[in-house]
Amino acid sequence: MSSVRRGWNLLRTPHERNRSSLSRIRKGYANNSLVEHVSLSEDEMRSQEKSGSMSVVTVAVAAGVSAVVSAIVVSIGVVGMVLLDRGNTAPPQTIVAAFPSQAPAAPTSAAPSARPGAAAPPAAVQSAPPVAPPPAAAPAPAVPPPPAVAEEPPAAEETVAPQAPPVLSEGQLAGKLQLLLDPGTAPEIKAGELEAGEAGLGMIGPVADALALAGPAYSWTVVGPVSVDGDLLTAQLKTSLVGFGDRFQPITWIWLDGNWKLTNESGCALAAMAMVPCPA
Repeated sequence: MSSVRRGWNLLRTPHERNRSSLSRIRKGYANNSLVEHVSLSEDEMRSQEKSGSMSVVTVAVAAGVSAVVSAIVVSIGVVGMVLLDRGNTAPPQTIVAAFPSQAPAAPTSAAPSARPGAAAPPAAVQSAPPVAPPPAAAPAPAVPPPPAVAEEPPAAEETVAPQAPPVLSEGQLAGKLQLLLDPGTAPEIKAGELEAGEAGLGMIGPVADALALAGPAYSWTVVGPVSVDGDLLTAQLKTSLVGFGDRFQPITWIWLDGNWKLTNESGCALAAMAMVPCPA
């Protein structure tokens, strides 16, 4: 039976156990006062019986003391109950159910209130003035198109100046004349050395034959000075006949078809020396 009571006491809440203890205390005080009162009354009654008389003062004092003790016990019990109720009574907890669809409130930008003993927040760092963005890069200058090359007007056909004929030496001129008077030279070569061409072959042939007959008694050569005037070259023909001395007479060539050719006048002069008629 005692183990059942101990188990029941363990299952009860602290508040219930405190109330039970307080109830027992009240009962103990009450019983003691009653016992004392009863004991006092019995002793007084015995003494009264012995003495044979009952003191009214004693009875009044006993009743007053009993009332005061009872009031004290009741006051102590009430104060104890109030203190126990305050110690065991906790403020009700409020449970706030968070709805899943409700978004949490955004934190406010207000600074938190300073708590006692908390370190002061660091001083706000003065923000640097905003840096102005760099100026936009200027667009690259447009590359100018290459200047148009002016078309040159068609060049006028340059007139090629005739190449200046070369100046021949005395020996070169004597060789050209020897080519004409040599009987073994081909007629086409002789025609290429004459201004008259093939028409002049009729007068050069008899001159060549006359020189061959004269033999060593008659000789000739070309001497200077040699001069060029435009397309005309002039030199001196020197002839020698035994017993008659040397004779000099002009002899000319003309620049024609890229070659110095013996002029018709000089050809006729040679024909006259050989007593050959000059073709008209």
